[in-house]
Amino acid sequence: MNPPIFLIAVLTVASFLSVAQTASASPRQTRQLVFYGTNERSDILKFRQWVWDKWSHRVASSAVLKWNTIEGDSGTSDYSICKDKEGVCCLAIHLQGSDRLAVDKNYWRDEWTVAYSIERVERPYLDELPGKPISRSRQLSPRRYVLELKDKSGKILYHL
Repeated sequence: MNPPIFLIAVLTVASFLSVAQTASASPRQTRQLVFYGTNERSDILKFRQWVWDKWSHRVASSAVLKWNTIEGDSGTSDYSICKDKEGVCCLAIHLQGSDRLAVDKNYWRDEWTVAYSIERVERPYLDELPGKPISRSRQLSPRRYVLELKDKSGKILYHL
C-alpha cells in the first residue's frame, strides 16, 4: 500500500471514530436528571441538595421530579435554573399532573411558578411562616433544612 494513501485512510478512520464517539456521548451530557418523590422511592433529600448546589453557584440546569400522592394522584414537576427576560437568575417550576380535588372535569393541574430567591432555612412550624436562615458556610445535611422559595416581592411561595 502506498504510504500517503495509508496515512490518509488511517486519518479518515480516526476522525470518523472521533466524530461518532462525540455524537454518541452528547445525549448523555445534556440529559435531564430525574428524581422521584413517590411512595415507593423518595429522592427528595438528593433533589433538595441538587437544587441548593445549582442555585448557590448560579449554574443553569434542569431536573424532573416525578411524584405521586397517597391519594393516587401523580405527575411531574420540571425545575429549571435559568435567567428571565431581564437577565435575573430564577428557578422556573412547571407542575403537571392529576388532581382529584380540581374543580375542572379534566382533573389536571398545569401550573407555572417562578422563584427569584431561595434560602436554606430550618424547617418552620407552618409552611406560611418564614424559617430561621442558615449561613451559607454552615454545612448541613438536607434532612436538617428546607429550601424557602420566594417570588420577586419576597413573598414565600412554598418550602421544598
